[in-house]
Amino acid sequence: IRSVQPTEPFEGRVSASLFNAGGRIGGRFAGCGDWLVSARRGTLDLVLEVANPDLGRPVYADLYGRVERCVGDALRVSANALVFDDDLVVNDVDQEERARAGYRDQYYWLRFDYGAGGDGGGRLLASRTRLASTRMGEADLPGIGRGALRDRRDFTIDSIVAEGWWPFAGGSVVEAGAEWRHMRGSYRYRDSADFDLLFDLPGAPDAPARSRDIALRPRGDHVGAYLTLGTGRGGPFAADLGLRWDQHSLAGLDQDVLSPRAMILWSPAAGTRLRLGWGRFFQTQSVDELQVSDGDATVHRAQRADQLVASIERTLGRGFELRLEGYRKAYRHLRPRYENLLESLFVLPELKPDRIRIDPSSATAKGLELSLGYDAGESLTGWASYSWSSVDDRISPSLTRRAWDHAHSVGAGIARRGPRWEFTLAALWHSGWPSTEVE
Repeated sequence: IRSVQPTEPFEGRVSASLFNAGGRIGGRFAGCGDWLVSARRGTLDLVLEVANPDLGRPVYADLYGRVERCVGDALRVSANALVFDDDLVVNDVDQEERARAGYRDQYYWLRFDYGAGGDGGGRLLASRTRLASTRMGEADLPGIGRGALRDRRDFTIDSIVAEGWWPFAGGSVVEAGAEWRHMRGSYRYRDSADFDLLFDLPGAPDAPARSRDIALRPRGDHVGAYLTLGTGRGGPFAADLGLRWDQHSLAGLDQDVLSPRAMILWSPAAGTRLRLGWGRFFQTQSVDELQVSDGDATVHRAQRADQLVASIERTLGRGFELRLEGYRKAYRHLRPRYENLLESLFVLPELKPDRIRIDPSSATAKGLELSLGYDAGESLTGWASYSWSSVDDRISPSLTRRAWDHAHSVGAGIARRGPRWEFTLAALWHSGWPSTEVE
């Protein structure tokens, strides 16, 4: 993802919609380099004042700025800043739940890009992230329960990332990189709840009253490095082989993991490509991801996923391309998660008696997708696809479908471009999500 790159000495744009209004200005320096400033302010609160003021007042804004200069012929240096500021007042339709939340996310980074043409290149990134949030609310649902909460969180993450790549004979490339992150945070969470009903289910509240008071100051570091070798690029056979190492320490948990990856591409004939990829991936818990609002202050071990992906692509001529792809992902060491059994769209979900802990020992996701694309390089493009998928948690001793599992999905679209306009039509259908009867 890259930000907009100005192409003129000075240029600008303003926009307005039912969701936000804003503008940006920027330009290019003489020689090499550019600058950009962009700001937006949400307008949904103004819309709700007219449509339904009882729902609340969502105010949100963001500001982005960048300046980039060239140093010599091979080095580019840029300074960047991105700030989000949200202030949300939200009520449910019956005025039985009221909440106010404020979020301020700040990202600042310096980036150095070095490119020496065919001799390779690299980049260095130094960044600071500041995340702050405050949440307050109360609920009073007759026959269900009542409660109140106060939740304040602050986090700072400093990081340095260095990467480089070096080509050598036969179109092969070696890539290597390393990163370091230092994380520190503060949690101050309090709530109390009284329940008028209880659910006889594993992981659900088992007492009619509950009170939590959690104060934490976690800190830790994350260090990682990787090495990748890509060979045979441009020929009938190509392969990428990689290995990544990570060490994660947070709030007393220390863990080292190794992640091998491999991908093979074979083109047996013109217009036909077969791919096979396998990789092991680990997802560690960041300092801002502790589930304290559900009473879980534990730093869990890294989640593991072994992923296998295979595909075949065939160019049919006249702009058509057919693709069939299948995947299987096996998950281990999953963190527990928390969901509401009866309703997912709650203002204050942790104050409900149907909030349950789901703690699978493993999970499996698999699927197939068949897609057909059309692009003849003219003004008309189109696509169509069908996919089948499933995702199951193993909650001993049985398999359980996840709440967002849906087996079948069909999509199609068409786009027509003219010299001064574009028209797009798209449609998507999928089978329903699974639901469990509750007695």
